[in-house]
Amino acid sequence: MTVTDSIAETLGVTDMWTDRGGVQWFATGNLNLRDVARLMNECCARFVTITATQLPGDQGLCLDYLWDLDGKLLALDRKSTRLNSS
Repeated sequence: MTVTDSIAETLGVTDMWTDRGGVQWFATGNLNLRDVARLMNECCARFVTITATQLPGDQGLCLDYLWDLDGKLLALDRKSTRLNSS
């Protein structure tokens, strides 16, 4: 079992894919981000960045968290709740 497989198993993530650039993606759903960060730190992954993309209409944002694990990029995507305009 690879480290990325172990991370996915620990998080309970079954939806994983690798994009053309070689980034390993995990669909995190509603996982607690503090738990995710704790696990990534335990694996000695280094936090790289957060990228926010606005979803259509008033659906909110998609937040992508990227981590570096021994030169391999791991990305976790999460949909935020709706934006509050007031």
